Amino acid sequence: MYGDIGQGDRHGPNGAVIDGPARVPGAAHPSLPEAGQGAPMLALLEGYWNSLRRGPSLPYRHQIDPARIDDVLPRAFVIDHIAPGQGRFRVAGQELSALMGRAPRGQLLSTMFRSESREVLTTWIARAFADPAVVELPLLAPRRLGRPAITGRLLLLPLADADGVTSRALGAMVMDAPIRAPRWLQIDPAREVRYETLEAGTPTRQAGLAAAPASHDRSLHLINGGLTAARRETDRRDGPGAALRLVVSNA
Repeated sequence: MYGDIGQGDRHGPNGAVIDGPARVPGAAHPSLPEAGQGAPMLALLEGYWNSLRRGPSLPYRHQIDPARIDDVLPRAFVIDHIAPGQGRFRVAGQELSALMGRAPRGQLLSTMFRSESREVLTTWIARAFADPAVVELPLLAPRRLGRPAITGRLLLLPLADADGVTSRALGAMVMDAPIRAPRWLQIDPAREVRYETLEAGTPTRQAGLAAAPASHDRSLHLINGGLTAARRETDRRDGPGAALRLVVSNA
C-alpha cells in the first residue's frame, strides 16, 4: 500500500494513517515483535529521527518517510502542538487504537491517561516542545480485576515546521505485554524519566536522579518524591517518595 504524502492523510503500512512529503511503499510485517520487545522499536524510531537532523536543527515534519520506520508504525504517532503542554493526535497506529478503544486521530494525548497523571504529562509535553527535548516517559497500565499491570514507555521526538517552529512531535508508545482491551495509563512513579535537551546540536542526557541540563536561564532536576513544576504539585496518590519531582530554579 502507498501513501501520497502532502495530498491528504492516507492509510499506510500496518493500518497507520501517514502524512508527509512523498509517495512511499510499505508492507505489513507479520513477524513484528510483541510489545514486550518494544525497546528496539523506540531505538529504531529515534535513530531514524536523528538521521534527519543537520547539526542543531530539528528534523522537518515533511521529511518523515513512513517506509523507513515501517516496523514501528503500529505503535507510532504524530501529535500537533495545539497549546502549551497539549498534543493532539494527527496520525496514529493500530496499537494505539486498541489501547484507547477508539481512533486516536483528533484526540488529545492526555485522554489516554488517568486524571492524576495528566498534569505530569502536560509538564513533559511542554518541555519537549519548548526546549526542545527528547522525552521518554515510563508508563503503567494499573492492575485491574482479571488484568495484570502492564508497563511501557512513551517517546516524544520534536519536529519543526517550514518556519522552524517546533509544532509537531513524532512519537511511539510501546507496552511490555500485548494489549487486548482498552486500558487507562499513568506515568509510572517508580521508574525514571529520560529528558534530553537538543541545544547547540549536542544532546545533553538526563535520566533518574542526576542534575538535568540548563534550559536558557533555568535548570531542571529530577528527584524522587513527588512532582513539582513551577509551584504545582501533582501525582501524590501513591504517597511520599513514590513519584518524581521536577524542580525549576533560576540559579
